[in-house]
Amino acid sequence: MKLLSYDIEIFDNLPEGEVDLHTIRPSVAATCTNEETVGFFFSPKNEDGSGAPMSVDTAKNLVWDMWAAAQSGYAVWGWNIVNFDLHLLACYTSLVEECAHLALNSIDGMLLVTFRKGYYLGLDAALIGAGVAGKQHEVTLNDGTVITDMSGAKAPEMWRNGEYSAVMDYLRGDVVQPLKLGEVLLSSNQLKWTSKSGKPQGVFTKMELVKDLFKLPVPDTSWMTDPPTRRKFIDWMPESVLKENGIDLSKV
Repeated sequence: MKLLSYDIEIFDNLPEGEVDLHTIRPSVAATCTNEETVGFFFSPKNEDGSGAPMSVDTAKNLVWDMWAAAQSGYAVWGWNIVNFDLHLLACYTSLVEECAHLALNSIDGMLLVTFRKGYYLGLDAALIGAGVAGKQHEVTLNDGTVITDMSGAKAPEMWRNGEYSAVMDYLRGDVVQPLKLGEVLLSSNQLKWTSKSGKPQGVFTKMELVKDLFKLPVPDTSWMTDPPTRRKFIDWMPESVLKENGIDLSKV
């Protein structure tokens, strides 16, 4: 199986509480099929050096690039890309059907866990559990200052301030490291991590397409106060696309 790793950063800060992705603009995205082929999608800085949001045309080109890769045999792969990254692109580009098809035929590492365990798992925990270096937290700013606590939450303001190199350096790790995780999963058919209480956890799973995960039995989440529902991940998708991919919304 050939994987196309994908991730996106946002231009606007995420508000507290429920987020309407129609109000959020992307800043930069990256894809790669190996460590040497990282491609970035973004718009140039403004004349005053401040960062600009990704143009709609660039975002559409990103969708069509991933579409072409999928048609040539690659599976789009990432972490929480169905509920956020591809959903965001659908809202921003209005290519809702295309993004829904990409999402249902992608492989979402978080959903491989969520559909079996009933809860979310962070990317860092999965990377460390697989023996892959965790997310990159050290980046260098334009003035030479080194930040050692870089995170996705810092990326929007940094991008708006014109810190393109630092944000893209961080983003590069967010496609290269998951790609390495995907390679481990392909060879081992399992994900491992350590719980917050320090207990080793894991799940046996192949690289299954999102649409096929809906065939799995629903795990017992009676012990959880607010378990994620499967419908949450596909509510943004047209029912016609769901049916075309074998998902009956009335049974989810």
